[in-house]
Parts: sequence; C-alpha cells; structure tokens
Amino acid sequence: MRPVRLLPIVRLRTLMTSSTFKYRIEWVDDDLTEVTVIASDGRFSGEAMFYAGDDDAKTFAKLLAGFPATSSDRRDFVLGDPKGNYGSVVGKVYCVDPTGRCAIDVEIRSGNHFKLQSTGSAKLTVFFNPGILDSFVAALSSVNLFPGQVVEYDLAT
Repeated sequence: MRPVRLLPIVRLRTLMTSSTFKYRIEWVDDDLTEVTVIASDGRFSGEAMFYAGDDDAKTFAKLLAGFPATSSDRRDFVLGDPKGNYGSVVGKVYCVDPTGRCAIDVEIRSGNHFKLQSTGSAKLTVFFNPGILDSFVAALSSVNLFPGQVVEYDLAT
C-alpha cells in the first residue's frame, strides 16, 4: 500500500481564499428584483438566489447603518424567504470583542425553485473590519435599480 502524502499546514493555508459577503443585484423588472448573496469564510461557501422588493437593498443598508453602536451591538436579518422555494440568508451581525472586531454569522440556503436541483445550505462566520461595513452600507444605500443591472458589493477581510 502506498503511503498517503500530507501537505504541510503552511501549504494548506495558502490554498484558502479570503472570507467574503457579497450582495449582487442580478435582474430588475417592474415586478421583482433578483438578488444573489454569496458568503464564504475562506474554507466553506454558499450562494442563495432569491427575489426581493425594490427597496430591500436600502432596507438592509438601514439595518446595518451605524453598526457597531456599542461593543454589544447585534443586528439580526433575513434576506429572501426561508420557508419558500427560493434561496434565503438568515444571519446576525455582531461585535466579536470590545476591540471592534466584527462578524456576520449566516445560514445561507439555496433554493429548489426549478425542481431540477437539490437544495443545499451552509452555516458560516465572516469576520470583517467595521470600516469596510461603512462602504458596504453606502453602496447598498445608493442603489438605483434599472432592468438588467448587475451590481456587486463585497464585504471582505
């Protein structure tokens, strides 16, 4: 039997990507907005596509605005419909410690809206600098929707 060759830990770390949380507007028409949210903690990732109202990006931005107000600040959110056939993201934004490190805990679920694919889900934590969140909120707040627009907002460490 041939021995298994293991890569050194240092090598494994270089293979990992940085963590990210992306909110991307895929399509807009008179009736709906199609949104994709992608979250990755560097090892695991998930993607959810769901339909949202025209003001949902700005509503999400308002929820996140001014975070963190205190070191015990926590904001819960739901994007999409967790009980529906489309994807959803359920999460919370919170301070990890009094020094200002922050994180988003998310449970991201893909949908089975075409009945052709299986659903999947991932639970993960994305760490970030609160200064990056200000740019993310500003970008979400200034969304001007028009048909076919693809806008990507990245909250990465």
